[in-house]
Amino acid sequence: MEQGTQYVVHWLHRAAAVFLYEKHLLLQGEVQGTFWTLPGGRIKPLESSHEALLREMREELHTDIQIERLLWTSEEFFINEDTAQHQFSFYYLATLPAHSSLYKLERIFTVVEDDGTPILFRWFLLDQLHTITLYPTFLATSIRNLPDNAQHIIVKDNLGANKV
Repeated sequence: MEQGTQYVVHWLHRAAAVFLYEKHLLLQGEVQGTFWTLPGGRIKPLESSHEALLREMREELHTDIQIERLLWTSEEFFINEDTAQHQFSFYYLATLPAHSSLYKLERIFTVVEDDGTPILFRWFLLDQLHTITLYPTFLATSIRNLPDNAQHIIVKDNLGANKV
């Protein structure tokens, strides 16, 4: 990090799903947000990443999902305002139920969190991922060539002159 700069450091653990459908990827974002991420959320203490992802999708998408396999684990380093973040993430290939209304590609779905925060869910064409801000950044290219075996990735996004 930048010499002499003081940051509060947060350690985060997150599980997220890669939902692919007809050359589209489902992403989540905030109403006034400037970036998109894969659907998912924080892992609670004593909860596995698999359990966390199932819980988060029930809470946010109001559906059960099928987790197919682990694609990536990652360590993500980034600065958010005055907070240095070190996030450990687990990315799973997953599927929605066969006749889910979430497969309507033209819709933007809004879900309100328990704290009142709205979350947007939207399908993006894989060919258009380069036109949006997607975090972590490795997803924009890696999503087109899913690994056969789980890979570990280290990502340093949104650090500017600050290197963690």
